[in-house]
Parts: sequence; structure tokens; C-alpha cells
Amino acid sequence: FKAISFDKEGGVLLKYLGKKAEYVTSTLEYHYSLETVDDIFGSNKHFVELYESIISQKPEVWDTLLIFAGEILQHMIQTYDSFETEKLISALEFMDVNTIMGPLKFSLDNVMIDLEVISVQSQNDQMETILPTRKASSSTVIPIPTWECRTLVEDGVDPSVCLDSQLPIWRLCTQDYLVIKSSFNSSACELREEQIAAAAATAAANQVVNSTKNGLEWYYLLGVGLAIVTTGLVLALVIWKRRSNLSNQFWISDKDLPPVRDVN
Repeated sequence: FKAISFDKEGGVLLKYLGKKAEYVTSTLEYHYSLETVDDIFGSNKHFVELYESIISQKPEVWDTLLIFAGEILQHMIQTYDSFETEKLISALEFMDVNTIMGPLKFSLDNVMIDLEVISVQSQNDQMETILPTRKASSSTVIPIPTWECRTLVEDGVDPSVCLDSQLPIWRLCTQDYLVIKSSFNSSACELREEQIAAAAATAAANQVVNSTKNGLEWYYLLGVGLAIVTTGLVLALVIWKRRSNLSNQFWISDKDLPPVRDVN
């Protein structure tokens, strides 16, 4: 009990483990965060305030058990307004009271019934009662965040800055763990994600522009090349045509030659 009960320094468990103790769960007979009604003190909350005003610290389990025993004795005495042993024992049979630890009755064998063991969980650097729900001071954190997810809410983390290394952790953890989503300031990471998305969109647009530009340059070069080839072919055809005309102009056929005389 000493490991998870609270003293004026905040409890041994939280004192030595700090944030690593977050979400640790255990059982106790009593914890000062109990939400119970009490017939003598009015409520456990009022009892804790009264205790702190006198002792200057939160009540621990063993101290409270002694006060709880005193409550039972007071109810026993008030039942018959007597200190006689037989009457005190008989009073247990009719006891049905509310105590700082919860409702209390006794069986015919003088055994306490209806008094429940409570479950506590470390949340935000203090222990909270989580079960039974009617006595709970906080709801149970389930599932418990992974160690990686807890780095988002560690002491010293600047909530106004979101590192690129935090983004994938932030996306996963705020989606899977409600407690991280509710306790982590997501504004910086949301802004960073928007900046990255905008930068990616700009880069994609530039890539499209560059691709189009490169494509147009390629088509331009191809057009110039085809134009040069076409021009060359046209010039070659013109030259060939001119040569053909000259050949036809100066060509002398046999019928155009004078007759050859026989000198013999």
C-alpha cells in the first residue's frame, strides 16, 4: 500500500517513477479521491478537507482505516446508547450505514458485507478512483497508450512546436487513444500537416508544369527537325528537277545529227 498510497510529497510511486507511472492501476481499501456519502462527516470529500486542515496532508490508507473503525464504533454505541459489550455486538446485526469507505452492513456472523475494494489508476500525476463506478472520481483509461504515444504529453514537450518526427506518432495516437487526443495540443501538428500538404501540392503542380514544359520543348525540337528534313527534301527535289530539265534541253538524238557520208 505504501507504494501507491499518498503522502504529503505525492506518493512513492509517482515520486520515483514520475510520468512512467501514468495509467498504472492497482487496488486499495481506500483512497482520498473516493466519491462516497458519509453519515458522520457528510462525505469523503469533506472528511479529506477536515483531515488536511489538521494534518496538512492527504489521508493515507492505514490512517483512514483507524478512523473507519472509529466510525463503526460510534454507530454501535449510538444504536443502543450503551457501552455494554452484548449491546455493542448486537448493534452490528442492525447496522446499515454510510462510511467514508462506502456503504456498510454486517452479516449474522458479524462479518462486514457490501464494503468493496476499489481500483485506482494514476492519471495526470495523481491517483484516481476508477472502480466501482458509483464511487469513481474518474473514468478508466483503456486502452492504455503506448510508450511512444506518451512522448507527446511528456514534461518539457513544447505544444507550440510539432516536429516532423512527431507527425506520424500524432496521427496514430490521437486516432487510437482518446486520452492523448484530449490532452495533447494538436494545433501545431495540424498546422504542420497543412503546411506539408500545401508544399506537396505545390511540388506536384510544379512537376506537372515542368513535365509539360519539357514535353513542349521536345515537340518543338521534333518540329524543327522535321522542318529541316522537309526543307532538305524539297531542295533535293528542286535540284533534281532542274537537272532533269537541263538534260532534256541539251540532249541530241540520232535524228538531229547530219547524215554521214561514205567517203569511199
